[in-house]
Amino acid sequence: MDAMYRGRHVALIRQELRGRQGHQAPLSVILALTPANIDAFLSHLHRCIQTPSGIDTILLFLCYSSRLSANILEAATQGTLEQYARRLLAAVPLASAKEAATKSVAVAAAATAQPSASGLAVLRSAGNLRALSALLSDVRTFTRLWGLLNMYMGLKRLAAREIAIYRGGEKAPGAAGQVELLDRAIAWTQLGAGASFQVLENAAYLASKKVINLAPASQMKAMQWSVRFWALSTGIEIGRLVIERVRKEKGDVTTAEHQEWRAGWNRSFARNLAWAPLTVHWSMEKGFVNDTMIGALATIPGVIQLHQLWKATA
Repeated sequence: MDAMYRGRHVALIRQELRGRQGHQAPLSVILALTPANIDAFLSHLHRCIQTPSGIDTILLFLCYSSRLSANILEAATQGTLEQYARRLLAAVPLASAKEAATKSVAVAAAATAQPSASGLAVLRSAGNLRALSALLSDVRTFTRLWGLLNMYMGLKRLAAREIAIYRGGEKAPGAAGQVELLDRAIAWTQLGAGASFQVLENAAYLASKKVINLAPASQMKAMQWSVRFWALSTGIEIGRLVIERVRKEKGDVTTAEHQEWRAGWNRSFARNLAWAPLTVHWSMEKGFVNDTMIGALATIPGVIQLHQLWKATA
């Protein structure tokens, strides 16, 4: 009945709009015609951006999905331009092999410089997406400036734990003590790597914006070492997850609690596994991953986090 009533209601509104041709439709009429699924989507998206982590997840997904899309569009257009260049080259009479090579380069350059209307539209769209990706990357770097506060809070928690162990004389026996010692070592190492990454990235970013004085060469070195510490933190996290999986699988794996833990573990492991080659690539002077693969790999964490965020804010 609700669907029938809504259908009649919309029909009456459309009839009213037809009777007002040439006049601007009132806002209430436009809102009444807005599909309910669009309103639900926008409301859900609004819930997603209510927290800093939610905003970063949205920006992460948009940043690298737009970068990947730009590369795909450029690759598709490149094939069309190469075909166009070959057709032009076939129509040009050639006197020698040397002249052929020269004209081949010239014609290819001309074809790239003056593509067809459709090719030009695709290239413009790719350029827009690439500019969007660069902008979102800059925004995400700016928002990470506050990451040092997270490092400080993490330091407080670890320090409080160490003080409690020292004052209380807590010491687990045998193998349990070794497990606790390993967990503490991992936590402190990750904190040190994370803090080093944050300090160096903040310095490089602020220097690039002329907020602090740092030579260009020093900026590049700081950014490179910041990524190296990120790579170290990612590697440690992958190792920690593997150790956690080995420990957890020794218990009852049929409970709902274990299944929920395993789903979360799979998400964390997939995210870090996708970031791992990129952190190594960005930490090197000459990387080994092309731009399309960067977009593809970095989109994986974005999709995983966005899916979880969307589910959590349903």
